[in-house]
Amino acid sequence: MNSSDTVELLKQCNSGSKMAVNALDEVLPMVDSAKMRDLLRDNKAHHAELGNKLHDLIEAEGAREEDPPLMAKVMSDVSIGAKLIMHPNDKEIASILTDGCNMGIKSVNEYLNKYEGASSQAKNISGELIDLEQQLMGDLTQYL
Repeated sequence: MNSSDTVELLKQCNSGSKMAVNALDEVLPMVDSAKMRDLLRDNKAHHAELGNKLHDLIEAEGAREEDPPLMAKVMSDVSIGAKLIMHPNDKEIASILTDGCNMGIKSVNEYLNKYEGASSQAKNISGELIDLEQQLMGDLTQYL
């Protein structure tokens, strides 16, 4: 086990979890379907809960939590805003979130490969994040 790999993997997952919460916060006010809104609120709560676990694990490693890179957050906000100005509907929201989930899954898998010396606990929580993203993607298919 490599402590720096553990910290880096946890930080990347934490950043991804925060990006997901941010994206969900941005789209929730625009969702028409009550069922979809409930789904997204539940998913946001799960991402926030996972983020809290990640925060605790990062601190337990003696490191500090970091916010997602500002440029990534701004680009995400602009992309979501631009797409929803043109097509402000549940189908477009589902499409945007599905793309985000796919990017998140890809990124976490890349980080799992990059930080292969990370602890099993860090790898397991990374798997939880992937599972959460996959679940949301599956749940959103009915709105595409």
